[in-house]
Amino acid sequence: MTHALVPELYNALDPEFVTIQVRRKVFGLGIFHTLGEAMKVHCAPIRDAMVNDMVETALSGDVAGGLRKCFDCVEVMKLVSGYTRRARSVADRQDIANHQVHALRPYLWQAAAQHELVVFRSSLNGAGIELRKSITQRWIRDASVRIVKGLSPPQRSALMSNRPELIVRSLAEGVMELVSADWRTPGSPWPPVVPHRRIGFTGIQLSDITPAAATPIPESFKMDGRRFKNASAELVDLALTHMYVTAFSTLLVRVRPNLEPRLVKGLMADARGDIEYAFDIAAAAGTNLAGSEILGDLAFRLAARVYQPDFVVGEGRPHVMSPDVLVEVDLLAKTFSNFFAVQLRPDGTAYQTALRQVRQAATMLLTHQLLHGQWSPAWAASASSPTTASGGDAANEDVEMQTRFEETIPITTDNRPRSSHQTHCRPPTAAAVREEHAATIARATELETALFERSAMGYLRDEVKDLAQKVEPMVAFNLKVFMDIYAESGMAVGA
Repeated sequence: MTHALVPELYNALDPEFVTIQVRRKVFGLGIFHTLGEAMKVHCAPIRDAMVNDMVETALSGDVAGGLRKCFDCVEVMKLVSGYTRRARSVADRQDIANHQVHALRPYLWQAAAQHELVVFRSSLNGAGIELRKSITQRWIRDASVRIVKGLSPPQRSALMSNRPELIVRSLAEGVMELVSADWRTPGSPWPPVVPHRRIGFTGIQLSDITPAAATPIPESFKMDGRRFKNASAELVDLALTHMYVTAFSTLLVRVRPNLEPRLVKGLMADARGDIEYAFDIAAAAGTNLAGSEILGDLAFRLAARVYQPDFVVGEGRPHVMSPDVLVEVDLLAKTFSNFFAVQLRPDGTAYQTALRQVRQAATMLLTHQLLHGQWSPAWAASASSPTTASGGDAANEDVEMQTRFEETIPITTDNRPRSSHQTHCRPPTAAAVREEHAATIARATELETALFERSAMGYLRDEVKDLAQKVEPMVAFNLKVFMDIYAESGMAVGA
């Protein structure tokens, strides 16, 4: 990234060219966008607001003011004074560290996989633990057993014959098991605060200084404890949202069975907004949601929406209820409060049900993302040419294509084994491979849609998908490093 920016900056800041532009009154303010992006690459994230202000000032027409702020940013970043000056604050050191990380990123990326593998083996050797007796072995084997047990005999046979896919599915299952584990530490609040809600009044994300939980982590994920803890907090947050929305939906249908579907959908969206608002307020105030006044307010809001769909709470917009309606709202609010008191805890039955449903959906999405990421039809385009890049003939290329097709395509994405004619037919063409890939993705989407509809979680689909996408890079990198180890004898079931 750093080296790629250098020629771009040289072109944008060419003094002679900029002078000509100014004299002819055609100076392009887009140069400040380029400067802003370059500064964000090299400086600490805390400087982003300062850089954005500089860009906005220049684009508003105040070029002189934008230049002054630009030089102020550079001075604060210590890029003008040089790195020899001692950094006087944490932010100063972050600027330098961020710049160096970006400069070293190509090397770090190339060496990351080997480094991860060395750390893994050193960890086992240092503890005197054999691979077959490690936490990693028990974890990946248990995950693969759960995957295989959930299949019919034909499906099981098809998956066991496709080792790469078995490993991918087992890894996704095992990772989501870790994400859904209890990451609490003594004295830590429950429910945990989600990272994106842990924002101070300055807009800066507050750091979590609590120690890592005692949840045993496989040695292959030794350096990912923080990521698991953050993902776990988001999973709990989604499960609680689903629990509250389900409770609201149940009571809404019970009290108002004749509401129009359109009105029900709108009330569900309003109720979810109330729930999100309560979560945000609790996080901003650093208050434990369980047993707080925030839950009492939420219970009243939800009850009011059941009896008066047009209920609005807002500054300058007081809403007056009739005495009879208020009595009914108070009674229903108590019902909600009692439900919250009983179920808002890690062992609550409603919470555990919601957690299981959200985890199941997240596991499916993560599995499909990993399977699609492990195989892409882009390489198949070369099959349309008569010869390979190495000069081989088309027949040899078709054999190679068939081999890759057999080994990598997610043949059991829909839990259906490949038919015999698919296995023994002639090697597929590039178009056939792309068509099969598109069909596989379509089948995966159908499965996802059916699962969300069955669990009445369609409103959470984007959020669950976002969680799976956040976890995917970590899991995909782990798969790249440890695929051969997971496939060794004695690791996953059937090896």
